Amino acid sequence: MTGTGVLNIVGGLPETSIPLLDGWNFVGWNSLNPMDTEGAISSIMVNQPSIWTITANGEWLGYDPSDPPNDLLTVEPGKAYWVHVTGNCIWEMDSQ
Repeated sequence: MTGTGVLNIVGGLPETSIPLLDGWNFVGWNSLNPMDTEGAISSIMVNQPSIWTITANGEWLGYDPSDPPNDLLTVEPGKAYWVHVTGNCIWEMDSQ
C-alpha cells in the first residue's frame, strides 16, 4: 500500500495434519508455536523420520533419532523442513 488504508485479509488456519509420502518431503511447520524437534516428530516416529533445515547463513541442521548427535533442537513457525520418512504417513502438528 502506498497510503493510509485498511487491508482486510481473508483466509483460514493452515492444516495441522500434513500428508507425507515415502521418501523426502519439503514442508513448512504449520503451527504458531515452536516445538522441540523430538516432540514435533512424535506422530511419525514409526516411519523412521529424519528432518533437516538450512539456516540463513547456509548451515544445515538435522535431527535423526537413529543417527545422533542432532543439532536441530527446535522446529519453528515460518520455516521449512526436509522430512524423510519410510512410508506414507500423516504428520500431526495439532498438539502444539
